[in-house]
Amino acid sequence: MIGAINLNITKLQPSQFRDALQLSEYAFQYQISEEEAKKKIESYMDHDIYGMYEDEVLAAKIHIRPFQIWLNGQKIRMGGIANVATYPEYRRNGYIRELLTHSLAEMKKKGQLVSYLHPFSIGFYRKFGWETFSNYIKIHFSKADLIKQNEVPGYIKRFTKKNYTRDVETIYDEYAQRFIGMFARDENRWKDTIINDRNIAIYYNLDHEPLGFILYQVANSRMEIREFVTIQHED
Repeated sequence: MIGAINLNITKLQPSQFRDALQLSEYAFQYQISEEEAKKKIESYMDHDIYGMYEDEVLAAKIHIRPFQIWLNGQKIRMGGIANVATYPEYRRNGYIRELLTHSLAEMKKKGQLVSYLHPFSIGFYRKFGWETFSNYIKIHFSKADLIKQNEVPGYIKRFTKKNYTRDVETIYDEYAQRFIGMFARDENRWKDTIINDRNIAIYYNLDHEPLGFILYQVANSRMEIREFVTIQHED
């Protein structure tokens, strides 16, 4: 049983980012190379990382990542909660509760009116004001369900992040504005996070207007479609 604890919250500085990475590696059970660690630490530069130290050990921490989402046709600021972690010996001391409460106040100061997270427990985060926003739906179908459609007059071009085109942003932004809460994506997010090592196939009509795309990957005789977005259907 740990005795009385000083619940001072620290905003981590770059010199402390390796502490945050080491806690993530332990809590989420992964290990990365030194080269990957340097890239990961560099990616923390746009995070607000708050933590609590005990005897110079980072006992618990939380990351706030800056994003924007679409809401009623406008982009608004969103704070993404990530990498919430505590070492086992420091659990049940109210650390995460304090960090979450602090984070909500900090996001409000920055005008981040909405916050997203991917919870391990919906009930836990619901106590702090988060609520279920979306669900995954998994649909299974066979090859026989794929019915050949009529030929269309347009054409398809393929891209990777090496020959990136902003046509994908044009399609996605028009599509995303039709819904509430979809992420706004800039070019860096497209290249580094969304596309990564995948391919994009874009459909253009005869006027060379981009009307839809699929984000996919092919490996081991299997095609995985990560995203399928259309803004207009051509018969």
